[in-house]
Amino acid sequence: METSNFLKFVENLDEPVLIVGGENCEIFWSSPQFRIMIDPLGQQQGRLVVRDILRGHVDSFIGGAGEAPQSKLIATQLADWHGDIHLSPWMWEGRPAILATFKEHSSQELFRDEAKRRDALRRLSGAPVLTAGNFYEASKLITETAVRTLGAARVGIWRIDEVKSMLANEVVFNLSSGTHSVAEPFGLEVYPQYISLLHTERNIVIPDTATDTILPGLSSDYNFLGVRALLDCPIRIGGKLAGAVCIEHVGDEPRYWSLEEQAFGASVADFCVIAMESSRVYESERRISTLLSNLPGTAFRCCNDFPTFTMEYMSEGCLEMTGYPPEDIVGNNKLCFFDIVHPDDLPKLKAENEVTLMVDQPLDTTFRIIHKSGEVRWIWERSRVVETQLDNPNFSIVEGFFSDVTEQHRRKEAESASRAKSEFLANMSHEIRTPMNGVMGLTSLLLDTNLNQQQQKYATTIKRSAEALLCVIDDILDFSKVESGKMTLESMNFSLSDMLHDISDMLAPTIKEKKLDFSLNVPEDFPDNVRGDHCRVRQVLVNLLSNAIKFTPSGLVSLSCSHALENVDGRVRPRLNFEVRDTGVGVPEDRLASIFDPFIQADNSTTRQFGGTGLGLSISKRLVKLMEGDIGAESSLGVGSRFWFNVLLEEPSHATEESASWRRRDEQAENAGHSLYILLAEDSPVNQMVARGILKKMGHHIDVVNNGLEALDALKRNRYDLVLMDCQMPEMDGYEATRVVRDPAGGVLDQGIPIIAMTAHAMTGDKDKCLAAGMNDYIPKPIKLDHLRETLSRWSGRMREEATEKP
Repeated sequence: METSNFLKFVENLDEPVLIVGGENCEIFWSSPQFRIMIDPLGQQQGRLVVRDILRGHVDSFIGGAGEAPQSKLIATQLADWHGDIHLSPWMWEGRPAILATFKEHSSQELFRDEAKRRDALRRLSGAPVLTAGNFYEASKLITETAVRTLGAARVGIWRIDEVKSMLANEVVFNLSSGTHSVAEPFGLEVYPQYISLLHTERNIVIPDTATDTILPGLSSDYNFLGVRALLDCPIRIGGKLAGAVCIEHVGDEPRYWSLEEQAFGASVADFCVIAMESSRVYESERRISTLLSNLPGTAFRCCNDFPTFTMEYMSEGCLEMTGYPPEDIVGNNKLCFFDIVHPDDLPKLKAENEVTLMVDQPLDTTFRIIHKSGEVRWIWERSRVVETQLDNPNFSIVEGFFSDVTEQHRRKEAESASRAKSEFLANMSHEIRTPMNGVMGLTSLLLDTNLNQQQQKYATTIKRSAEALLCVIDDILDFSKVESGKMTLESMNFSLSDMLHDISDMLAPTIKEKKLDFSLNVPEDFPDNVRGDHCRVRQVLVNLLSNAIKFTPSGLVSLSCSHALENVDGRVRPRLNFEVRDTGVGVPEDRLASIFDPFIQADNSTTRQFGGTGLGLSISKRLVKLMEGDIGAESSLGVGSRFWFNVLLEEPSHATEESASWRRRDEQAENAGHSLYILLAEDSPVNQMVARGILKKMGHHIDVVNNGLEALDALKRNRYDLVLMDCQMPEMDGYEATRVVRDPAGGVLDQGIPIIAMTAHAMTGDKDKCLAAGMNDYIPKPIKLDHLRETLSRWSGRMREEATEKP
């Protein structure tokens, strides 16, 4: 077609037409429609844009290695113009050229595309998965929506990892397969220029990776993968780059992303931000919830919107603490928390809350609630106000923690009850032992006088009755010590043969009186010297033998011993075995299992017939357990019983030397015949009489005072060998008097004088209390003559040794 005819033809077309050619894509000719389209104001501002768009296509049409050029269609955007460009080879005045025909999209098509993008964004904004805290599921919806809306081949979401070292793929949606997948991550150092461009906060728009000069390294990799065009939109959180949404076009033709499509890509990135933040918040709340659920208590947040007091949050511990799940109380859904507070504690709790609001101080309080099961529980609350409103004084937010302290409260009550019981028993012990000391002491003195046969019998009966009463008191006290866990064991070397013979001698009168046979079976290899609490071993043996004697009207009572060596933590320790047999009344089979329980005897008639507290076996069981042993029994009604126990003791430490040393001291004291000058501090006239009579009979000199003040006055005026000090006296007790004696400023003549407590306080810890006050030894009341004689003899021997050692 001739040029003139062609021009007439194209001038009559509705579509803009352009003829370009040459190395620089020179515009040879343009139709009026094109000039109006590209430059409606006649300022030629769009010419460079057209050249940039068509240059690559002109190069492929002109000088294409002799290949016959083919027509093709490309999509583009010029200013606000949308449409397709049809390219055809042409000749212009003898020169190769391209004829470009511009076909504008209809308004209906533009409206449809815009409506499609708007509808997609609306669906995303209303999707619950976006704020559900699961970023993977949200990413699947976002990528698929973006692909189908833009008609892209693939859309992927990439996120910078926590250590800012790589770009990790969350998910990619492929249009061709309709599936989601996850791509391999890559280090940020691989494409530093790409990361730098993302940091500029602008979209990365590459319409043609084949001719791209912006990111040549990245574009070549994309071109290798078949990606022809891409639109990457940065994801930013809190002003910092967090990742990117990557939209990819695959095919032979470039894709010129319109401004509307770029804006849509940026909106998709914003939805990624929402999903990421939701996931972060959800994960944070999940961690906090997990942490709080593992704590032994309940965290809460309460709105003090008086008078409602709405609970805004309660951790999972609420269910265990109250019996109600959190959702029943949060928002006052089914009940207000104050509804389960014990009615007696509710006014106090509300008053404390009001004070806390006024003074802005933490609340630290305990109160009771009524559990769903009906059980009353004690709760400890620690909370404080974290938010208030100046214009509403009745509104505040309180955050804090509840903890169930019911067990602690019960233990505290039990400990308080135990202390009260111990104090009661201690006082009762003191009150009983004080007159008992008088009864037993005066009886002993009476028996040493000239009495006729009937008087001797009566006095002996009084003494035995007093001793029986003392055994009952000792049983009750021992049981109280063991039950409260205050029983402690002493450790000292002692002779088993001496202990066994002492027990035999002690029980011999009763055995003889009942005309019983008694046998003591001790093998030759049975150890003699061991280390442990000989008083407690003796107590268990005496208890079992006394029971056997008591419940055996006639026949035999026997004690058999054996031992074995055990290796415990690298130390060889002896385990002693004892067995007591009798031919007595026996124990019914249905009662045998319970005889070691406190206050239990074989039957109700046992107490009436044989007496006793029913505590002996219970105490024995606990003592044996303390000594790492076992105890048990076998019995046949009317035939007899077998009781056995074993204890784990220690090898003696320098037993021979220690025993010999004490024997020498006792021998020295006994042979010395040394008369002591003793000061007795005692407020009871009866006990003064008893002590004076006993001490004078032993050959000692004694001065008596009524209280601690008088004792101090006497010690300032006279020198004594030792002091027998009662602990509970008026005006000044024995503890305080002892502390003054030991004080260098006390003014006594002998600050180091031996002070021996002689007291009716016989509970656990009383001896330690005496020693802590500065006393040297301890004798409980009622005073046993042998114990008093042995104690005075021991201290007399020490004083003689010390006197000998002085130059």
